[in-house]
Amino acid sequence: MKLTVSNIDFSSLLKIDPIVNNLQPDIKLAELNSYLFFDKGKEKLFFLIRGPLTASCMEISATLEGDTSGAVMVFSGNITHLINSYTDELQKNITLTITIIGDKSTLTFTGNNDKVQFPHLSVGEANLKELEDLVDRVLYSGVEPPILDYTFTKDTGVNFLEALSSCLSFVDNDLRNNAVAIYQDKLIASDSRHVYIQKLISNLNLIEGPIFLHRKIATVLIDLKSKTDNVYFVYCADNMVILKAPTLKFSALLNNKMARIAPPSEDDLASIRPVTAIADIPKAIFSDLLNFFVGFYSNKINYKVLSLKTQSDGINFILKNSGVIGYNSSHVERKLLTVVNGGDIACSVLFDSMRLFVKELSKEDTVSLFMDNEHKAVVLSSNRQEVYIAKPPK
Repeated sequence: MKLTVSNIDFSSLLKIDPIVNNLQPDIKLAELNSYLFFDKGKEKLFFLIRGPLTASCMEISATLEGDTSGAVMVFSGNITHLINSYTDELQKNITLTITIIGDKSTLTFTGNNDKVQFPHLSVGEANLKELEDLVDRVLYSGVEPPILDYTFTKDTGVNFLEALSSCLSFVDNDLRNNAVAIYQDKLIASDSRHVYIQKLISNLNLIEGPIFLHRKIATVLIDLKSKTDNVYFVYCADNMVILKAPTLKFSALLNNKMARIAPPSEDDLASIRPVTAIADIPKAIFSDLLNFFVGFYSNKINYKVLSLKTQSDGINFILKNSGVIGYNSSHVERKLLTVVNGGDIACSVLFDSMRLFVKELSKEDTVSLFMDNEHKAVVLSSNRQEVYIAKPPK
C-alpha cells in the first residue's frame, strides 16, 4: 500500500502544537504520541490524539493519492520541528508518503532537497475503523444537553479566561486539589495553603453547580483561545468537556472525571475570616515590599513564612531564618508606613501565597489586609479578588 499526501496546510497544526503536551496521555508507546490518519472515504487527512482521558482531532487540508485508508503513530514534535525549519512558502513543497508492505512500513517527508524519515508505527487495517469512528465522534457528533456552554470570541469571555488563568496560578500538582471550581458568579481554587476567589464581571449561564474543571483542561482552553478567535466550550452532564475551534478544524473530547477540589462553603470562610481590615495598601507599594524579601529565602524551603506585626505608625514585615549551624540566624525586617486599624496584632503568613495574590492584581488595585490574633487565616482582598491564606503552625 502506498499513500501520498501533498499540498498540506500545516498552519493549524503548528498553532496547536504547544497544546499537544496537555492533551496527550501520560503513558505513551515510546515517544509516539499521536496519529496521522489518511481517510480515503472522506478524502481527508486527520491529526489525532487518543488516550484514556482525551480524544482530539484536527482536519488538515491536503491532497491525497492512494487506493485505501491508512494510519501511523508518530511523535508530533518531529513533524513540527521539520515544518518550522522552513518558511511558509517552502512548507508548501513538502510531500508525505507512507508505504506499507507486509510488516514493514516507511514514513517519508520529501521536498526542498530534503528527505526525512521518522520513527513511527503503522496501524493495522483492523484498527482503522476505530480511528474513523473516533473522528466522527469528536469532530462531527453533536453534544448532550450541557450544564454550561460558552462561545469565546474576540470580544466575549475575556474576563472568564483571565479569571481562570489567575485561579490556575493557585493550583499546584497536588492530585487531591487539581481543579478550579466554577460558580455562576465566581471561580475558586483551594488547597491546604490558601483559598483564592475570583469574582466574575457577568454571571455564567450555569444550569447547576458548582462544576470542577481539571487544571489540564483549563490550560488547554486558555491556550486554544490564544490561537484562534472563536472557541466553543461545553461542559456536559457526564463530566465530559468538549472544545471546538472551527477555524482550526479542531475538536477535543476531554474526560474531566479526575478533577478534584473541595471548595469551602461561605460558612467555612466566615469562620476563619478576620473582621477588620487593618490597612489598605496600593498594589505597587505592596509588590515592591514583597519583592524585597524574595532573595532572602532559601530555594530549599517549601513553605516560606513571613511574620507581620502592627505598630502605631505601620506594619513590620519580618523574615526570620534559623540559618546554618555555626553561622547564626538571619533577621530581615522592613516597615510599611501606613494607617493601621485595630490593636496590637502579630501573626505569620505564607509568603508565596501573599506574593502570588498581589502579582495577579491590576496596577491600579488596592489591597485590603485583614488579620487578627484569633482567626486562622490572613485575608487579602481587592476589587474582584480575594485570598484566604492559612497561618502556618507555630
